[in-house]
Amino acid sequence: MNTLRNGPYWGKRKTDRREIVFKSIAILISLLLATIFSEYLLRVGGKIPGYIPAYGLIPVENVKVLKPVEFISDEEGVFKANVNKEWPEEFLINSDGFRSTEFKNYKTDKKKILFLGDSFTWGSGATPITESFVDIIARNGYVTFNTGIPGTGPGQYEFLAEKYMPLLRPDIIIVMFCMRNDFDFPHPMLPYKNLWHVTNAGWLYARDEDGNYLSAEDAYRQHYEKIYGKKNELQEFFYKSVIGTYLYMTISKLHYKMMGNSTRKDMRYRKKITRETLGRIKSLADRNGAELMLYLIPERPKLIKNASFTIESNYHFFEDFSPFIPDFLTKGDYGPDGHFNNHGNKKYAEFILEGIKPKKGNLYSHAD
Repeated sequence: MNTLRNGPYWGKRKTDRREIVFKSIAILISLLLATIFSEYLLRVGGKIPGYIPAYGLIPVENVKVLKPVEFISDEEGVFKANVNKEWPEEFLINSDGFRSTEFKNYKTDKKKILFLGDSFTWGSGATPITESFVDIIARNGYVTFNTGIPGTGPGQYEFLAEKYMPLLRPDIIIVMFCMRNDFDFPHPMLPYKNLWHVTNAGWLYARDEDGNYLSAEDAYRQHYEKIYGKKNELQEFFYKSVIGTYLYMTISKLHYKMMGNSTRKDMRYRKKITRETLGRIKSLADRNGAELMLYLIPERPKLIKNASFTIESNYHFFEDFSPFIPDFLTKGDYGPDGHFNNHGNKKYAEFILEGIKPKKGNLYSHAD
């Protein structure tokens, strides 16, 4: 027995163990160096620990509302452009607070179109903003009334349709439905209570899920917890690095999906409310002798996808409204902020122009 332990076989086993330990240490050191180098490259590239740009919220110690305020809620609770702000000349903000021609019943042979929408309809992403799809359509022989305002949803679309349809007498009502965020909870129109707080952390929705108004601080806390989860010691540890931040969020997303039953139930409720709102807008259009057209705006292709917001998974929700579905958009039609760039705006304008032509068998027909 002693001879075996002291012989060549025992010496070989000790050598093998040393090699395994050495290789393991070398692998760990290589991984550590690769991680450090990757972290360095990410920071040089503009990434910040504790912050994921795609989620639209900048973590801050103290929330501050930015001045001057570009968008405000008026005496009716309508969220719109602040007419007292000095806007660049090309924005052409009208007296009602919208980036549009003045709201009045023009006597004209041109077809009149009332656009209802959010930041896409406002023109975010177009450079200059007059290259947005609404402006392009106006240059093609139509009178366009643009009520698109960033951050708004179907609740405001319905309010504005009811308010302005009798005045403007449009021939066509076009609802630009953004798949990214137009499935929304109903919220009351609160006079002089901004729909969003525009802060150093980003835009913060100023309502909770029951429609109650939130301060900027409470809105930030609610928004932060919805995106990043409640602050804890483990999160603080991971958030000291960029790699740790993305790793923590990936694990959180997996956990979120595993616990997703309540989320799916919540989305069903939101979709039900939104569908009812679209139905009321259609009834308003019918009563005012206008044609309602529903155009869908897909979410920009992302690394992290959510099937709850795709057109394919929601077609049954829209089919009664004969939606216009663009199947030609690519990642190259969107800018870094997720809105259409000039190329995307041009393509979508052509899509709408084809759809509003006198009906002879539409090239871009309603979805089958």
